[in-house]
Amino acid sequence: MNTPQYFQKISAGVSLVILAIGFSAIGLLSLIHGPFSGDSLDLSATSCTIGGFAGLTAGSIFFCAAFLYWRRYSWIAA
Repeated sequence: MNTPQYFQKISAGVSLVILAIGFSAIGLLSLIHGPFSGDSLDLSATSCTIGGFAGLTAGSIFFCAAFLYWRRYSWIAA
């Protein structure tokens, strides 16, 4: 296999993992932190919850994509 193609496949897999970690972290932080004290409590709490779960959903989708990507190109390591 050509070396540039090898590095391209590795960097694509690493990018998927980094995106998954980033979106999951943003979702968790949104769920853990909650709304600020000066905001309207009902709307802010709902927004934090929806945004947190959306971030976790996006992170899990990227984790699944990274898993499938690494499984598909696992023959690279062999």
